[in-house]
Amino acid sequence: MKQLAYILLLFIIVSTGGCTVIDKDNPYDDQLHTLQVNAVYPDEYSNYLREGISVKIEDIDRGNSYTSKTDKNGTVRFNLTKGIYRILISDKADRDIFNGLADKVKLVNGDLTLNLPLVHSRSGAIIIKEIYCGGCTKLPFEGNYQSDKYMILHNNTSETQYLDSLCFGSLDPYNSQATNVWITQDESTGATIFPDFLPVAQCVWQFGGTGPLITGQRVIDTMFPLAKGGAAAIPGGFGTGKTMTQHQIAKWCDADIIIYVGCGERGNEMTQALQEFSELVDPRTGKSLMDRTVLIANTSNMPVAAREASIYTGITLAEYYRDMGYHAAMMADSTSRWAEALREISGRLEEMPADEGYPAYLPSRLAEFYERAGYVKTLNGAEGSVSVIGAVSPQGNDFSEPVTQNTKRFTRCFWALDKSLAYARHYPAINWNDSYSEYLGDLGGWYYDNVGHDFMSCRERIANLLLQENNLMQIVKLIGSDVLPDDQKLTIEIARVIRVGFLQQNAFHAVDTYVPLEKQLKMMETILYLYDKCAALVAKQVPVSRLLATGLFDELVQMKYTVPNDDFAKLDELHKQIDQKLAAVAQG
Repeated sequence: MKQLAYILLLFIIVSTGGCTVIDKDNPYDDQLHTLQVNAVYPDEYSNYLREGISVKIEDIDRGNSYTSKTDKNGTVRFNLTKGIYRILISDKADRDIFNGLADKVKLVNGDLTLNLPLVHSRSGAIIIKEIYCGGCTKLPFEGNYQSDKYMILHNNTSETQYLDSLCFGSLDPYNSQATNVWITQDESTGATIFPDFLPVAQCVWQFGGTGPLITGQRVIDTMFPLAKGGAAAIPGGFGTGKTMTQHQIAKWCDADIIIYVGCGERGNEMTQALQEFSELVDPRTGKSLMDRTVLIANTSNMPVAAREASIYTGITLAEYYRDMGYHAAMMADSTSRWAEALREISGRLEEMPADEGYPAYLPSRLAEFYERAGYVKTLNGAEGSVSVIGAVSPQGNDFSEPVTQNTKRFTRCFWALDKSLAYARHYPAINWNDSYSEYLGDLGGWYYDNVGHDFMSCRERIANLLLQENNLMQIVKLIGSDVLPDDQKLTIEIARVIRVGFLQQNAFHAVDTYVPLEKQLKMMETILYLYDKCAALVAKQVPVSRLLATGLFDELVQMKYTVPNDDFAKLDELHKQIDQKLAAVAQG
């Protein structure tokens, strides 16, 4: 009996010794403490501080999460039990994004105040929404897209976005294994199964305002600019100056590398380019222009297969230099000869012809070529670009033929050469009524910051005066200019100054062959200054004939020759002459 009592007593002692006393300072008790989080924006974005920013807190150990909104001071308070927490703040204001993360925040010794700095980033206009490897299903799940890799892009803005400045580059993800298995659907739940979902760490770079390709040609830089990494077309009939315009751009544009492709053109044109480029000096480096130029000669007497390959050779070389961080400009003269080579090869292969005998895949081939233009950021952080300028030679200057029409679909800059301007010795013979550039909206900010705040407004006024003149000339052709009122006569005269003194350019003149953007702006301001002063006098019934007698209009036509490119003082003198001579007219 005593043995039983001893055993029972020993069991009680052991059981009691195995129990632990609850520690009142246990960090995971139910006592509540206040965690105050202050969102701290970068100094330059302090104006984004506002009420209603979402703050999320995650309990690392328990797996619970809590969300609240900040007050107007960017502060939010949580009543939490002691523990270890993760704090996340994400604020998206338009395309500006502010993110903040604080991990393993210990709420142990009472209340805690945390100032959480936010990091600023800016989302692209175009973002990747989904990426698949092995194809993705069609909607509504009626099969699969037949492609090994498929990407869905999302427009991140409310405006139309163009893909010609979008570049894709993929990095091999550390955890991706592509077995090329098609995605499937679970028959019971209908859920989509992605066995080959491809997580890409870095894939898209989007550049908005990259700046124009500066050519020194006023009608291009001011009226119809081409962005770096963009694509432009120069259509024109025989003798309108396609080759001359491309030679001027190749000589003076601010690209690092020039790729000039003579595709099916005359041999003497390539010889002329080789001779002239060797004699000219690059104003940026002081070296021969040939040091930065690659000539690909494929003259009209060479095989058609080589003619087709010449375009691809040129664009591949341009991409090679682009990937090295250079800005390359490719001139293709002319894409019509390339399209004719496609037509001849297609005919020999007995393929079904389309419009005017060209192959049915002509649009896709043109798209594949022009869409290789772009502005990219390489993996080492350098920036490079490929700008494509393709000449088109429509038969009989007919812009409705297939090559010209399909080229317009894939380029955003269209420099239409006019036969009548060329025959009048007006070069570059780019018709300001038929040409256009869709890059103007993208480049407005660059001109504002780098050239002048009034550059775009002056350009718009110049374009409006040319449009008014075009409408008035329809009347003049019918009934003559004598019946027009003086304000309309003034519009015609000032438009003549714009056409002859600004848009027309002499490639053989030392001063006029290349004009910097600063001088282009000063010339526009001077022309508009004369127009405004004369318009005020015309409103006071001063005849236009007296204004023309001052000789000011002819002096402004000659200012492209008389004003040096590095000294604009004479333009200020012209302003004084305008004031003096028009004041004399007003008094007399």
